[in-house]
Amino acid sequence: MSSADFDTFCDKAKNNFDLLKQQRIFSMNARPVGLKIPAIYVFYENDKPVYVGRTNNLAQRLRAHVTASHNSASFALKRTRKRHQEISKATYKTTLSRSQITAHEVYGATFRDEIDSIKGMDFRFLEIKSHIEQYLTELYVTMALGLDTDGFDNS
Repeated sequence: MSSADFDTFCDKAKNNFDLLKQQRIFSMNARPVGLKIPAIYVFYENDKPVYVGRTNNLAQRLRAHVTASHNSASFALKRTRKRHQEISKATYKTTLSRSQITAHEVYGATFRDEIDSIKGMDFRFLEIKSHIEQYLTELYVTMALGLDTDGFDNS
């Protein structure tokens, strides 16, 4: 891929953000069927954007966000960590692992509360087939909306 190709993808990401803002907003409680598409999506809480994600199967990913599993409900787990300073950093140790957090009396209750919150959120999406375009659009939209970019940190 040349730098000109990369520039083209960056331009597409900017354009995709504009297109995304024009898309209809749906309720998580009344998701449309048949969304087995690759897409970028944004969750809204009280009309405020709170999360940007990407997926190759939107229907499956939206369902996973509201499934009480530490493996699939990553946004709920991230919100749980933010509410409890002592578990705010992800770890690869067995102590306070994802499964322990969700099974913990206090943290698990917060996790389930967060899943319930996500169930009440709204979302909009834009179909994007190219994985490179998806990655760059996810980053661009996250930054353009002023959301936390910690999900892009691999440390």
